[in-house]
Amino acid sequence: MWETFEQAKPDKIWEELADMLLYAFQLADKYSWDIAELIREKLARNAEKYLADKAKGTAAKYNKI
Repeated sequence: MWETFEQAKPDKIWEELADMLLYAFQLADKYSWDIAELIREKLARNAEKYLADKAKGTAAKYNKI
């Protein structure tokens, strides 16, 4: 779509984001997943996986911290 932030066209980004969200909501609906719960659970998993106090200031992959 673009190579740099300056090349990005907001209307194109808007359209792509809308497409991704539509697909995500349709997929969640198909499996009867609650999107708010899905997001809360994923944030909790990420908090365990990517420990901020250990990862801050390093570019190391999460499994190398």
